[in-house]
Amino acid sequence: MTMPGARKNYAGSKYLLSFIIVTISWLIAVVMQFSVIMIKKEAFEPFDLMGEYLLYLPIFLIICSIIIPIDLKYGVEKGRIIFIFIFVAASLIIMAGTKPGRSNGPNTGMDANAFLNRIGNIPSVVVASVLCAVALIIAFISIRISGSIMKKKEY
Repeated sequence: MTMPGARKNYAGSKYLLSFIIVTISWLIAVVMQFSVIMIKKEAFEPFDLMGEYLLYLPIFLIICSIIIPIDLKYGVEKGRIIFIFIFVAASLIIMAGTKPGRSNGPNTGMDANAFLNRIGNIPSVVVASVLCAVALIIAFISIRISGSIMKKKEY
Protein backbone atom coordinates (compact mmCIF):
# COMPACT_ATOMS: atom_id res chain seq x y z
CA MET A 1 0.00 0.00 0.00
CA THR A 2 1.40 3.40 -0.90
CA MET A 3 0.73 6.80 0.58
CA PRO A 4 -0.65 9.60 -1.61
CA GLY A 5 2.19 11.98 -0.66
CA ALA A 6 5.80 11.84 0.37
CA ARG A 7 6.56 10.46 3.82
CA LYS A 8 8.34 13.58 4.97
CA ASN A 9 5.35 15.67 3.88
CA TYR A 10 3.07 13.40 5.89
CA ALA A 11 4.92 14.10 9.14
CA GLY A 12 5.12 17.82 8.40
CA SER A 13 1.43 17.98 7.55
CA LYS A 14 0.55 16.34 10.89
CA TYR A 15 2.50 19.07 12.71
CA LEU A 16 1.02 21.84 10.60
CA LEU A 17 -2.53 20.58 11.12
CA SER A 18 -1.97 20.13 14.87
CA PHE A 19 -0.47 23.58 15.29
CA ILE A 20 -3.28 25.18 13.26
CA ILE A 21 -5.96 23.40 15.29
CA VAL A 22 -4.29 24.30 18.59
CA THR A 23 -3.90 27.94 17.57
CA ILE A 24 -7.49 28.28 16.33
CA SER A 25 -8.84 26.59 19.47
CA TRP A 26 -6.71 28.91 21.61
CA LEU A 27 -7.98 31.96 19.71
CA ILE A 28 -11.59 30.87 20.14
CA ALA A 29 -11.03 30.39 23.89
CA VAL A 30 -9.40 33.81 24.24
CA VAL A 31 -12.20 35.54 22.32
CA MET A 32 -14.80 33.76 24.44
CA GLN A 33 -13.01 34.74 27.65
CA PHE A 34 -12.77 38.39 26.60
CA SER A 35 -16.45 38.31 25.61
CA VAL A 36 -17.45 37.00 29.03
CA ILE A 37 -15.36 39.66 30.76
CA MET A 38 -16.88 42.39 28.62
CA ILE A 39 -20.44 41.10 29.17
CA LYS A 40 -19.88 41.07 32.94
CA LYS A 41 -18.41 44.58 32.58
CA GLU A 42 -15.41 43.72 34.71
CA ALA A 43 -12.33 45.93 34.71
CA PHE A 44 -9.36 44.21 33.10
CA GLU A 45 -5.99 44.97 31.62
CA PRO A 46 -5.81 43.34 28.15
CA PHE A 47 -1.99 43.27 28.10
CA ASP A 48 -1.83 41.37 31.41
CA LEU A 49 -4.53 38.92 30.37
CA MET A 50 -2.87 38.23 27.02
CA GLY A 51 0.37 37.49 28.83
CA GLU A 52 -1.44 34.91 30.92
CA TYR A 53 -3.27 33.47 27.92
CA LEU A 54 -0.03 33.21 25.96
CA LEU A 55 1.24 30.74 28.55
CA TYR A 56 -1.22 28.10 27.34
CA LEU A 57 -0.33 28.11 23.65
CA PRO A 58 3.29 26.87 23.92
CA ILE A 59 2.29 24.24 26.48
CA PHE A 60 -0.21 22.74 24.04
CA LEU A 61 2.34 22.93 21.22
CA ILE A 62 4.84 21.04 23.39
CA ILE A 63 2.23 18.37 24.10
CA CYS A 64 1.57 18.01 20.35
CA SER A 65 5.31 17.77 19.74
CA ILE A 66 5.49 14.89 22.21
CA ILE A 67 2.41 13.07 20.93
CA ILE A 68 3.10 13.06 17.19
CA PRO A 69 6.42 11.13 17.12
CA ILE A 70 5.04 8.57 19.58
CA ASP A 71 1.94 8.20 17.44
CA LEU A 72 4.00 7.77 14.26
CA LYS A 73 6.36 5.25 15.86
CA TYR A 74 3.94 3.05 17.81
CA GLY A 75 0.52 3.73 16.35
CA VAL A 76 -2.54 5.32 17.88
CA GLU A 77 -3.46 2.73 20.53
CA LYS A 78 0.02 2.03 21.85
CA GLY A 79 0.81 5.73 21.56
CA ARG A 80 -2.06 6.63 23.87
CA ILE A 81 -0.86 4.18 26.50
CA ILE A 82 2.72 5.47 26.26
CA PHE A 83 1.49 9.06 26.44
CA ILE A 84 -0.49 8.30 29.61
CA PHE A 85 2.57 6.66 31.18
CA ILE A 86 4.76 9.64 30.28
CA PHE A 87 2.44 12.14 31.92
CA VAL A 88 1.80 9.97 34.98
CA ALA A 89 5.57 9.54 35.41
CA ALA A 90 6.15 13.27 34.97
CA SER A 91 3.44 14.03 37.54
CA LEU A 92 4.94 11.57 40.02
CA ILE A 93 8.40 13.04 39.55
CA ILE A 94 7.08 16.56 40.09
CA MET A 95 5.14 15.50 43.18
CA ALA A 96 8.15 13.63 44.58
CA GLY A 97 10.38 16.65 44.02
CA THR A 98 8.10 19.10 45.79
CA LYS A 99 7.03 19.20 49.39
CA PRO A 100 3.57 20.35 50.36
CA GLY A 101 3.31 23.77 52.05
CA ARG A 102 4.56 23.07 55.56
CA SER A 103 5.71 19.65 56.59
CA ASN A 104 7.54 18.43 59.66
CA GLY A 105 9.44 15.84 57.67
CA PRO A 106 12.89 16.16 56.15
CA ASN A 107 13.38 18.83 53.52
CA THR A 108 14.00 16.52 50.57
CA GLY A 109 12.39 18.58 47.86
CA MET A 110 11.86 22.06 46.69
CA ASP A 111 9.17 24.20 48.25
CA ALA A 112 6.47 24.43 45.58
CA ASN A 113 4.96 27.59 47.05
CA ALA A 114 8.31 29.42 47.05
CA PHE A 115 8.94 28.34 43.46
CA LEU A 116 5.53 29.55 42.29
CA ASN A 117 5.99 32.83 44.16
CA ARG A 118 9.31 33.40 42.37
CA ILE A 119 7.76 32.69 38.99
CA GLY A 120 4.80 34.91 39.95
CA ASN A 121 7.16 37.87 40.27
CA ILE A 122 8.28 37.51 36.65
CA PRO A 123 5.96 39.20 34.13
CA SER A 124 3.79 36.64 32.37
CA VAL A 125 4.79 38.00 28.96
CA VAL A 126 8.44 37.16 29.71
CA VAL A 127 7.53 33.66 30.90
CA ALA A 128 5.34 33.17 27.80
CA SER A 129 8.18 34.33 25.52
CA VAL A 130 10.62 31.88 27.10
CA LEU A 131 8.03 29.11 26.89
CA CYS A 132 7.43 29.91 23.19
CA ALA A 133 11.16 29.65 22.50
CA VAL A 134 11.32 26.32 24.33
CA ALA A 135 8.23 25.09 22.45
CA LEU A 136 9.78 26.00 19.09
CA ILE A 137 13.00 24.17 19.96
CA ILE A 138 11.08 21.09 21.10
CA ALA A 139 8.88 21.25 17.98
CA PHE A 140 11.94 21.48 15.71
CA ILE A 141 13.54 18.45 17.40
CA SER A 142 10.23 16.58 17.25
CA ILE A 143 9.78 17.31 13.54
CA ARG A 144 13.28 15.97 12.85
CA ILE A 145 12.54 12.81 14.85
CA SER A 146 9.21 12.31 13.08
CA GLY A 147 10.88 12.76 9.70
CA SER A 148 13.41 10.06 10.50
CA ILE A 149 10.64 7.76 11.78
CA MET A 150 8.72 8.21 8.54
CA LYS A 151 11.83 7.48 6.43
CA LYS A 152 12.33 4.17 8.22
CA LYS A 153 8.66 3.17 8.36
CA GLU A 154 7.38 0.57 5.91
CA TYR A 155 3.82 0.53 4.66
